[in-house]
Amino acid sequence: MRYFTPELYLKLNSSDSRAVDVAMEQWEQAIVSYKRDLEVIRRELPRRARPLAKPSFHDWKVRGAVNPISSLALIVLEHHKTIALLSYSLSEPVRELKPPKKWLASNGDVYWLYDELDRYEGAFVHRILLSDGTELQIPFSSCEVALMKPAMSHSALLQIA
Repeated sequence: MRYFTPELYLKLNSSDSRAVDVAMEQWEQAIVSYKRDLEVIRRELPRRARPLAKPSFHDWKVRGAVNPISSLALIVLEHHKTIALLSYSLSEPVRELKPPKKWLASNGDVYWLYDELDRYEGAFVHRILLSDGTELQIPFSSCEVALMKPAMSHSALLQIA
């Protein structure tokens, strides 16, 4: 992560109020800098990848991440009964960075905290910070985002029939 780093996130959750104040200032500066850079990147993204440039996945539950072959990666997210499927055509393998040592271990569900888009060696990279402190770095040439509502429940279908 270039802007919304795990270290900065930890500072925001410090018990030292002065450290939190400084971190909040740094966070606000990061937002301004990232928005400026994102405007340029958004115009360069392939049309189908442009939904990635919208800040819409914060606090979505990560249901799964699959990288079965080296040229494709899938991430499945859920939020309020909406499913998002992100399908990346990779330019390089996905990198998974371990959380900082001070990160509190999480045994529960994993959520999407923050993400950043950037240019990367003629393509793009999607950096994602997860609630367990893991950072995913996904170098991609194209990406498709599909949003869907789950199908009606079996009992609802019986009531219609």
